[in-house]
Amino acid sequence: MIYYLTRSKPPLPPSTKPMPKYRLLLESGRDLIFDSKNHHDNPEEVEDLAYEAIEEAALMDDYFIDIERIYV
Repeated sequence: MIYYLTRSKPPLPPSTKPMPKYRLLLESGRDLIFDSKNHHDNPEEVEDLAYEAIEEAALMDDYFIDIERIYV
């Protein structure tokens, strides 16, 4: 067991870092915020992110127009 003597929280291990958040603009003018394990800056995951956005918009009975990363 590891004990930390400082009051600050220990850094999160790489496997438990929060997933990136994305803002999805829908055709009806509504916005949707969702988490994704895919990163827009990784070329291999961009297509997966787009399909995930389409599925999220379909759950709202809408079509997606644009997607952007939210930095928090």
